[in-house]
Amino acid sequence: MAKQKVRATRHNGRKGENGVFKAGHNDRSFDVDAAEHIDPSRSFMNVYWDMYQGYNIAGADGVRPERRFSFEEIEKAFYSNQFGDSLDAQEEGNNILAFMKSEGYLQFEIGKKISSTDFYNIYVSWCEDNLEKSRASAGFLHYIKENQKRYGLIYDAKCIGNRRGFHNVCKAEFTPVAGKTPFD
Repeated sequence: MAKQKVRATRHNGRKGENGVFKAGHNDRSFDVDAAEHIDPSRSFMNVYWDMYQGYNIAGADGVRPERRFSFEEIEKAFYSNQFGDSLDAQEEGNNILAFMKSEGYLQFEIGKKISSTDFYNIYVSWCEDNLEKSRASAGFLHYIKENQKRYGLIYDAKCIGNRRGFHNVCKAEFTPVAGKTPFD
């Protein structure tokens, strides 16, 4: 599995001249020994590590115990603890997130394709089934395009012939409910 970069900035919604503010300046996937501006002899004082796994001080023999977590794991835990509640609250207000996490409507598979229109119609169907108010198609598609990497999708203006759409996703096969439902 490819190593993912951890971003350590809580996005504040600001936009710059090149679009949405990117948190790349806080990328922690660097080699401490190769960074000129970091003093490796002081990295043992990292508060994230100490906060989650206690002090890691060398014993009488001068050997420090092996760290239980990588810096990326510690930083992810810290930001989950610090910002998890506010992110969850944001997700509650965004039913597209709930739709993308739901089961039975979409099938994520490499090589599959779906048109933007069909994708939106499946979302509207999910909203009706879950008593949610659907967003406008432009807002829905903007969200999916902005978050395509998160879901492993690839937007293509000519995905299916000359129709816009997404790669690596398709409509899931419908499995009918066996027997009567409470609504019959």
